[in-house]
Amino acid sequence: MGSDKKDLPVAGETLLDRMLSKVRIGNVAVVAKNGESFPGDLRFVADQSTEFAPIFGVDAALGDASMRGAEWAVLLAVDLPFLRTRTISRLTEIASGELSACRAVVPEADGFLQTLAACYRPSLRAEIATRLAEGKTSLHHLIRSGPHRIVSLSELGAGVDEFRNVNTPGEAESAEQQLASERIPVR
Repeated sequence: MGSDKKDLPVAGETLLDRMLSKVRIGNVAVVAKNGESFPGDLRFVADQSTEFAPIFGVDAALGDASMRGAEWAVLLAVDLPFLRTRTISRLTEIASGELSACRAVVPEADGFLQTLAACYRPSLRAEIATRLAEGKTSLHHLIRSGPHRIVSLSELGAGVDEFRNVNTPGEAESAEQQLASERIPVR
């Protein structure tokens, strides 16, 4: 992409600021590679891996959640500008009602698991370590390898567009135009 996604402007704010405006509840941390800069009031959790695969960021987030004694970690990729607060709240509500054996609660949108807009139990770190030692980095395989819950869009009261991400400057421009013209609310 040529620049860090978190700094891309969309609808008058950066992708990072837009996501943070939706989750300024509870204990929020930003997970990213070492060396990235963030505003001073954010807790930063370093993904210290030299490899670039989402499972490493998930592992870092679960380590932080484990140290805080959290029952669940809610992971939200910064590049989901259409995701609404009410959808995040509903996802966490569903997760909090799950039995302790359930290790992940993951939305499915348009046939795809939304592994970076999901809830994970910190206890999943042990299996992540085993998989990484075996060279396995797929979050989809990790999720499906044990007790999990797939959540439909209807259960979330969400639309498929909420899970549309921004991966290119053209997609950022398109999102900017759509958000500006539709005045899509954060909430």
